[in-house]
Amino acid sequence: PIAFADESADPARYDLEYGAPGLDVPFYLALAEQTGGPVLDVATGTGRVALALAEAGHEVTAVDNAPAMVAFAAAKDENDTVAWLEQDARELKVRGRFGLAVIAGNALQQFLGNADRAEVLKAVYRHLTPGGTLALADGLPIPATELRLMETPLTIDVTIDTVTGQARAEVWSVVVFGAKDL
Repeated sequence: PIAFADESADPARYDLEYGAPGLDVPFYLALAEQTGGPVLDVATGTGRVALALAEAGHEVTAVDNAPAMVAFAAAKDENDTVAWLEQDARELKVRGRFGLAVIAGNALQQFLGNADRAEVLKAVYRHLTPGGTLALADGLPIPATELRLMETPLTIDVTIDTVTGQARAEVWSVVVFGAKDL
């Protein structure tokens, strides 16, 4: 059997590995500008995306089911700009509606079955404003027949570092679904 590592057991180590702002943050910042917020960061971990969005002036609520992760993220929030909540995303109960919800860093993979992932998506959808946006980063395929997704073409951005000659590719795809899909 494959051992499952509980990354939430050591938030400091997790933050060293995953806590730096990634290539996805500008994408989420642009979406937050477009949607006008507020923003819900689901499975926030150590708050990488939530803190970047709050620093840019957005109203952010961040949830994670791991108390140690929430405490670590809140400790990094020196200006107390984010509402930090400990909750299971499958049973999300937060106040208000959000113009943008983010599930970054392949966090949806922490929910190991399709039924659990579907519960997360349904819970997030219930907290979006009408016409709200869910930005989701995930390496696991969710069958289109299961959620009846309508996908727009991929956007691929390639940047070449003129000093090192290394190329970096960013691939984004926006998926739109509505109440009928849940």
